Amino acid sequence: MAELISALHLASSQKKEVLRGLQEETFFPIVIATCLLGMFLAVFVTGWVTDPMKVALIGLDLILTSLLAFFNIQNGYLWSMAIIFVGWILASCLGIFWFPTSPLSCLLVLPVTLSAWLIDRRIGLGICLLNSIAILPINHFFPGSQLISSWVTAALVSWGVLFMSWLLLHSLDSLVLWSWKNYYLGQQQLNQVREHQGELNQAMKDLTDTNLQIARLNQLLNAERQRAEEAERVKTEFTANVSHELRTPLNMIIGFSEAILNAPAIYGTRLPPALLADIAAIYRNSQHLTNLINDVLDISQIEARRMTINRDWYSMADIIQEASQSVQPLLESRGLFLQTCLPSEMSSIYCDRTRIRQVLLNLLSNAGRFTESGGITIEVGIDEKQVTVTVTDTGPGIAEADLSKLFEPFHQLDGSLRRKHGGSGLGLNISRRFVELHDGRMGVRSQIGTGSSFWFTLPIKPDASQANTYGRWIGTGWEPRSHSKLTPRPQLAPRMIILEPRDLLEEIARRYLDDVQIESVSDPAEANARLAEQPAQVILVRGETPEQVSNWVQALQPNRFQTPIVAFNSPSGIVEDSLGVVSYLLKPITSKQLLEAVKSIDKPVRSILLVDDDPETLQLFTRILSSRPQRYRVLQASSGQEALELLRSRQPDLMLLDLVMPGMDGYAVLTEMIRDSSLKHTPVIILSATDPSGQPIHISSFSLTRVKGLSIPEFLQCALALSQTLLPGVQNLV
Repeated sequence: MAELISALHLASSQKKEVLRGLQEETFFPIVIATCLLGMFLAVFVTGWVTDPMKVALIGLDLILTSLLAFFNIQNGYLWSMAIIFVGWILASCLGIFWFPTSPLSCLLVLPVTLSAWLIDRRIGLGICLLNSIAILPINHFFPGSQLISSWVTAALVSWGVLFMSWLLLHSLDSLVLWSWKNYYLGQQQLNQVREHQGELNQAMKDLTDTNLQIARLNQLLNAERQRAEEAERVKTEFTANVSHELRTPLNMIIGFSEAILNAPAIYGTRLPPALLADIAAIYRNSQHLTNLINDVLDISQIEARRMTINRDWYSMADIIQEASQSVQPLLESRGLFLQTCLPSEMSSIYCDRTRIRQVLLNLLSNAGRFTESGGITIEVGIDEKQVTVTVTDTGPGIAEADLSKLFEPFHQLDGSLRRKHGGSGLGLNISRRFVELHDGRMGVRSQIGTGSSFWFTLPIKPDASQANTYGRWIGTGWEPRSHSKLTPRPQLAPRMIILEPRDLLEEIARRYLDDVQIESVSDPAEANARLAEQPAQVILVRGETPEQVSNWVQALQPNRFQTPIVAFNSPSGIVEDSLGVVSYLLKPITSKQLLEAVKSIDKPVRSILLVDDDPETLQLFTRILSSRPQRYRVLQASSGQEALELLRSRQPDLMLLDLVMPGMDGYAVLTEMIRDSSLKHTPVIILSATDPSGQPIHISSFSLTRVKGLSIPEFLQCALALSQTLLPGVQNLV
């Protein structure tokens, strides 16, 4: 407000300056007009009136007034205008006195108007007052004459002109002030707009710079992501390679040391007890190293989200019994009891039997190692949705501050090198992750001096109500909301139908594909029925033989939505489940494991074909099989091709097969056996250092089929998309 008042004062002063400038610009036109009027009266009017001398004098007055004002301009505008006003007043008065009945009396209006407009309204007011006062002496000296009426008329006209001039000048002042005020406000707004425009331009420049920085950061992030993915891939490959490289020598160490301990007579001499004791120590520590390698590999696979679980319906009571029998010797050696509290009725649960048994073994082994007296109790609770297993011990208990650290990998409550109890600190972490892979939970309750209770929950069965519908992506508390047109619509999850003989690929797909609706079927007719109910993005076909893949693809051809079909041939997701494979033994393999696997064959076994590319492994397993009372006849093959030749020529009762071999590997041998009707009934036991849960699917090629075919642009787009999937860095080269 103060700025506006000061602006109005400034406007008033500037208005005066502007008006003075305009007034000065009118000076010369007035001087010229006065001179011309005087010349007109002095020259042209004299011939039309009765007393031309008086008219000439009035004209001469105006001429002299204009000349004096013109030559006096150097003394100032006001003095020159005063001369003109005096000349005009003198001419008006002479005209009124000499010609009272003529219109010359109206000349008195001119000085009033010019003074009000060209100098100041107060001067015009003064002239009008003098004209009005002059009536009194005129009336005194010239009573009853025509002069009085002419003077009164001139005075009245002067007052009227002065009033009109005042109104016009007042309106002009208001208009000038209003114009200046709005000009000032407009100038202020213009300055603000310019400032805002400058700020906006700066913000746009900053935004452009920021976008460039974001683009560069995205490029760096993409590069780092690719590096991380490459590092993850290298780590996984390194872990797998280290696993293979460590398991093979460990198999030698454990196998030979066990053979020496169990059958020292095969070496033809009596070994001293001290040597046997040292070999027993080697055997124990090798087993400990094997368990540590297995735990590290499990952690690696879980962190890479490549750990698959193979679920089926199993009895929880049987799993608990198997785990209890495994730890019973440890507990009896420490004088501890093992008590099991099971419900009277227990239904089967949908789980991975091996992983859940491993969880129970970890909990029972930990309880047995840390409990000095008393024992362990296994309790099972069951409700409509889940089963809860609790392992309680009578050990020393755990402080509350340490409970949150128990499930961290490589964490020991006693981290010193002289700790009483061994262990790698991975068992609880792996166990909890196995439980979480089953959509369960795991926890602990403990206090110092009262023992510990480790519990975990498992769902009895998967949630079938939403497992195969879009509803599984909607939360229970969801309510529909209206969205503006600018709000992006949520995208529905893509749908994939998997056709395979057994549910192996489905579990892997759920681990690798996020936000994808996956349905598994085992028959082409069922796949067509599912597709008729709801369209899908792709049908994934996994067959165990090329003939089966071809037949299924032909059966799926007439699908109504033209859904693409991706098909491949794989004997099985996990080799242990392949046709003819009865067992999968992971190196290092003890003699007990090997002999029990051979005895599990449901037919007499006299000859065994041993296939491995490592001569020392062939020597070890041959010695184990030959040193037993059965004394199996062992055939050796160091390559897949040689194994197939011996299978056809010698027809052994059993084949022990290594998967990783140069040239024709174990997978190729199994595939060829499936194709050959004379070989596919030969039982196979896998002996491998490769964990089958690491990379369970091995695919060398696949095919893409669509009923109406692919156009050239569609084919090129598919090729480009496939290249970007297999080579993540290729998009940077396009």
